[in-house]
Amino acid sequence: MTADPADPADPANSPTPVSAAPSPGAAFGVMAALFAFSLGPIGVVVQKWLVASFSPFLIVAIQATGGGVVLWFVRWLVFPKAAVPRRSILKGLALGALHPGAFMVVYTAASGRLDSVTAVLLLALGPAFVAIGGRLILKEALRPIVLVGIAVSMAGLVLLVSEREATGANTVAGFALGGVGLILTSAAMITGRAFNTGAVLPWFVLAPLQVTGGAAVAWAGVVVTGAEVDPGAVASEAPAFLYLILGMTAASYLAYNFALSRLTTPTLGLLAAGAPGVGALAASIIFDTPIGSMAAIGIAVILLGAALPPLWGIRGRWRRGGVRV
Repeated sequence: MTADPADPADPANSPTPVSAAPSPGAAFGVMAALFAFSLGPIGVVVQKWLVASFSPFLIVAIQATGGGVVLWFVRWLVFPKAAVPRRSILKGLALGALHPGAFMVVYTAASGRLDSVTAVLLLALGPAFVAIGGRLILKEALRPIVLVGIAVSMAGLVLLVSEREATGANTVAGFALGGVGLILTSAAMITGRAFNTGAVLPWFVLAPLQVTGGAAVAWAGVVVTGAEVDPGAVASEAPAFLYLILGMTAASYLAYNFALSRLTTPTLGLLAAGAPGVGALAASIIFDTPIGSMAAIGIAVILLGAALPPLWGIRGRWRRGGVRV
């Protein structure tokens, strides 16, 4: 018997809700989020490596197209019977047009008009936006310890960038585009959380739809800007593109959407605060640049801030017999 695609009671269409009780799903959600937020910053460094030779639109288009193919293959191989209403499919594609599509286009434009330190600082404000937005829009609980963790991570970020020299100049247009990009990425996380918890789209369907929507926006940018598509040049950078396709896109978005279905937006935002530290380590390795003692301390402080709520939850479990994630 075929399940009603619009029936929220169908297990295939109903992600596991977040609970205050101890939950293996919540623990797996934390691990998935950390995994996704570790792959993403490394991918950003790889993108910066490629942008010297390729249009940003083309990089994102190839990345999202390849990742989308992998994600659709996984969806039909592992979850062949999951049915989804057409309206929900359109919502998933629209989310993808927002992120990674519009966000990556806007952020790429902003980074060319801001110095590197300012660009990092702007994106690092995302966790606070997500936490507050999740509270105001989704009415999710915002625990004080989450705000403390965000504040600690922001302090670590200041230490991380304090010893770096600014590159480039800041412009009003750069700040404006950076602000728009910050709003886009925060809105995408909150919207994706709403889709997952509202039984609109299962996480394993939302991931390929989101990437497909992003690919459509990127290819539209390629056409509008007239970016050159050189298969030989792309093949010469196959390892980099393969990481963007398999790591930053396929694996990262699958894990990210699984985490969205298990964790609250404040918790997700806080876990994302560790991304700048991972990005700094990746840049150091890929571009062979040293990390000074102040930056190393900053990375440690960032990770401490991200770890505070889980550690506080363990303390609560010892005292009350339950963990809130």
